[in-house]
Amino acid sequence: MYHIILLRLPTTFNSLALDYFPLQTGDACELDLWNGFTEILLKQWKTLGLFSTLIFGATLTMFQIPAVADNSLLRTVAHYALLSVMMSLIYISLLSIYFGSWRNSGTAVRWMQEMRTSNPYTFWNFWVLISLPAVWTCWGIFLFLASMILFIWPLSQYDTSQDAQELTLVSRLFLMVVMAIGGLHLALTISKLRRVSRNPLGALGDVGVSV
Repeated sequence: MYHIILLRLPTTFNSLALDYFPLQTGDACELDLWNGFTEILLKQWKTLGLFSTLIFGATLTMFQIPAVADNSLLRTVAHYALLSVMMSLIYISLLSIYFGSWRNSGTAVRWMQEMRTSNPYTFWNFWVLISLPAVWTCWGIFLFLASMILFIWPLSQYDTSQDAQELTLVSRLFLMVVMAIGGLHLALTISKLRRVSRNPLGALGDVGVSV
């Protein structure tokens, strides 16, 4: 279930990396491979950042429409879309700063070792880390499209009934859960980046929890 929520993107990144990296190389070659791999990631994150920025602006504009403010279901879906792209932009900014500044051979070798010891099917690992911008952006796109459908075909039964109040309460609770998941992943991301950048070789390894 957890990896379905992540849209199986961590395993997709893992499969792509297996085609890009050989099993064993020298330090100089690993540095070139790492720099090339980070360039690919940075370009992908830049594109995802563009999509997230556009959706962020479009979603904010939707809240200025009276029909959106009066429809609790539509407003809820729009809030989820806004949260998703906001988390995407946070992860893109953080990872771009870190990965864009690591060009020395020591860091490259440590990250290569981290990639080779990470299991993409655990709760937290390198592949989950680098896929988070894509995961949150995809969910933002899905939810934005859903909000557009609800805007075109509104469900009037949620407009002025007691169900609207119940939906608002449930949506707020679920929104807090989503924010907690995003905050947990953010804390794990910062911890992983600091640990790998500081730890010597041989002290790394997969610390993910199997699910």
